[in-house]
Amino acid sequence: MRHIIGWDIGGANIKAVQINEAGQAIHVWHRAAPLWRGLHRLTDSISAIRSTAEGDQCEHVVTMSGELADIFPTRSEGVRQIGSAMQRTLGKEPVLFFSSESDFMDYPERKAEEVGSMNWYASSQLAARLVKDGVFLDVGTTTTDITLIRNHEAQIMGYTDAERLMSGELLYTGVLRTPLMSLAPQIVIGRQKYNLMAEHFAVMADVYNLLGTLPEKLIPFETPDGDGCSKFESARRIARMIGRDCEEDGSLGEWTRLAQVFADLQCERIADMLQRINATSVMDLVGTGTGRFVLEGVAKHSKMTYYDINTLLDTRGVVSGPFTLADCLPAYAVAELFRRGHANR
Repeated sequence: MRHIIGWDIGGANIKAVQINEAGQAIHVWHRAAPLWRGLHRLTDSISAIRSTAEGDQCEHVVTMSGELADIFPTRSEGVRQIGSAMQRTLGKEPVLFFSSESDFMDYPERKAEEVGSMNWYASSQLAARLVKDGVFLDVGTTTTDITLIRNHEAQIMGYTDAERLMSGELLYTGVLRTPLMSLAPQIVIGRQKYNLMAEHFAVMADVYNLLGTLPEKLIPFETPDGDGCSKFESARRIARMIGRDCEEDGSLGEWTRLAQVFADLQCERIADMLQRINATSVMDLVGTGTGRFVLEGVAKHSKMTYYDINTLLDTRGVVSGPFTLADCLPAYAVAELFRRGHANR
């Protein structure tokens, strides 16, 4: 059996994991590729990743959520164009696409509704094999996916984005791209209430950057004003949310306290959603995603015990480089699910 490369094609990032015949991860890639700036950002990243992978011939399995990028007129057209770009860029190597039926198909446009935005489903199927009872959270740069697991079965209420937004299993909040104005119309600092400006002045990356909790591997990040990622620049953007200025020669203490208010709001929003879908009925919270560093706080708020999924993957996830399998779990999940289903070929 050839090596397998699993791909997770998002709207802002591409993640890929190469595994061998035993399911051991060999390489993990995480690259920024904002699709809204053109499909060439996707094909350039695919080529760059493939050029550093091992082996002349690999099997490729793909999951995606990038079809939501607004360069595509519809989600189904996004699935078609992403699928075509993958097949064209990878040439004669076989490319298959993961679907909600847990199978793999070669022409994703035939069942675009079953292929698009199914990266969470791939991860939940793998997590259910590792976790008997718990709640599985994937916190990324833009979204948070929530799946309740009981007796090694994922308890899924909705499959499409629309269904999962209604059920609470999909929450549009992440650790990089989420605008601060989306967290609340008003905040309270001490006894003072502040109405927030409904402007895209600052994002959650600014919050965690200023607090010093944003992993270095996520810096630099894309900023709303196009400026840099120093703590001062993050503080300046955050200050604008309440109509203030951060002076370059002043203390950042006031703005760090403001950043903590926004971090607490995001934590509470995720915890409230766990309560809403009855996920706090289990005691264990298993986290994945580049934003999983916020989940210890969520678990504490919800009186749950937190586990990083890397601890459950054991040596399968030991790879060199800044990113781990937990950062790119959907890519690893599709590769591993495919390997297990085709191990005897």
